[in-house]
Amino acid sequence: MPAYVTYEKARPRFQFQMRIPEHARHAFNGRKMIKKALGNISRAEAEMQGAQLAQYYKALFKKLKKSSSPGEPSSSQRSPQVNFPLDREINARIIDTHRYRQAESFRTKWSALCDAADDVWQAFEAQLQDSLLQARRDLRRQSRETLDRILSELQAELNIQFHGTENDRQSLVHDFNAAQISLIEDFLSAIQGKISINDLFPSPSSQIPLVELWGHSALDTVETWRSRAIEARSFVNEKTYDKYLAIGRDLSQVLTRRPVESMTESDLNVLLTLWRSQGNRPETIKGKLGLLKTLLKPFDADRTLRGLVDALPSIKGQSGGGRIHFSEGQMRTFFVYTLKSGSARNDDRMLLLLMGLLATRLEEVYQLTSADLERTPYGWLVRIVDSEQSGHGDSELKTAQSARRIPIYTRELFPTLDSWLNERITAGGYLFPDGSKSKYGIRSSAASKRLNRILRKLFPADRRLVLQSTRNTATTVMRRGGTDQRVRRRFLGHTDNNIHDRHYETGELLDDQDLDAGARRIAEYLHRLLEFENISGI
Repeated sequence: MPAYVTYEKARPRFQFQMRIPEHARHAFNGRKMIKKALGNISRAEAEMQGAQLAQYYKALFKKLKKSSSPGEPSSSQRSPQVNFPLDREINARIIDTHRYRQAESFRTKWSALCDAADDVWQAFEAQLQDSLLQARRDLRRQSRETLDRILSELQAELNIQFHGTENDRQSLVHDFNAAQISLIEDFLSAIQGKISINDLFPSPSSQIPLVELWGHSALDTVETWRSRAIEARSFVNEKTYDKYLAIGRDLSQVLTRRPVESMTESDLNVLLTLWRSQGNRPETIKGKLGLLKTLLKPFDADRTLRGLVDALPSIKGQSGGGRIHFSEGQMRTFFVYTLKSGSARNDDRMLLLLMGLLATRLEEVYQLTSADLERTPYGWLVRIVDSEQSGHGDSELKTAQSARRIPIYTRELFPTLDSWLNERITAGGYLFPDGSKSKYGIRSSAASKRLNRILRKLFPADRRLVLQSTRNTATTVMRRGGTDQRVRRRFLGHTDNNIHDRHYETGELLDDQDLDAGARRIAEYLHRLLEFENISGI
């Protein structure tokens, strides 16, 4: 008989015992020996169980040794340790985790005995009866031996740590011992055909909340979103993907190895604190919470998780944090400073003027080529299109409806810009040939940073003023000048906002002649701001 199986004549019963190597004792609360009663069973059955237990513990010792060997990453480096309090909820989850594992072991043993003789089955049932008697004795005596062994195994294998007071642990002892009796009784009922083997298993989600046991990690939500986006649209915008990935990583930092399905209100508050520590403003946090709800949706059939997000208190200061238009004084300050600055690039000066006249998005201007401009008596007609609409290049628009043709008045009002455009048209290619694509395929990233740095220097107290505020300013100028609302929307590349316009008088029918009045008002406004500022050529 192997050394780790002994027979106790006084009880009488077989017992498994195995010495714990020194390097593994920390995982067993410093114990030096593992002892487990096998019951009053046959010698053959005792040897078989002893061999199985020995194999399991040898593998566990080997795993612990590898994690603590020099030059090998420790288990905490591979997967951070998670701490759980021994409260009522976690106590129930410990019991269900143990039950789930025992049910798996029972099913495996059942499969192994399928073709066994009747006496083998009778011996198996007798063993369970002995285990049931022992479990009842443990309950009466409030024995902690089995529980301490199970907690040590879970902590070592899953790299987790349970903590609590003596009262917390004693409460778990009673619940665990009572659950052991119920489990063994269910095993006997399964052998007798009273219940199904499947009835032995608790719900996977009732186990300890670890992604190794059930549920999905925070990063799983990002990959699920990505897969669905590719399935729906055949591609994923990398910049959008990076936004979701950043949120997934932040949530992963909060949950560590816990599944998103176990997320609590406390976790969300920690996430908000993390975002604030990263310098996120209230409006940004509000946007991130919206993206978080999108990530959670496939894993939240009953809306419990999204309900937690919706139930968060209002984020102070989140209203009114959007982009605003420049006042006349601010617009003049920004343009005059940039146009007169000795450090600003000449292309950036021309870029700013074009953005002011066209009221376009920055990337729309940076994508312009010589083929997109047509000479007119008053200046130029500028075509904003994507590569599919033009048949060349690789330009992209926010939406297909953003395509439009905008007139700009430069010949008399902005002769320096007019000459610069004429030179670039003659040269061919991009109007801004120095723009190199970022990792997201955006050519205007560097220019955006340069001009926004100027804005931050001039207006440090109001972060709502950004380069794109030129678009807000343009629509404000047109509105105050009496320009029709549909013309203003078309000028900015926005879609119609009611059913009649979308289906019967679509804004896409509005062309440069319709936009001329708005273009003239914007040009006159900019010229009036700059005409007395002694800027050469303007």
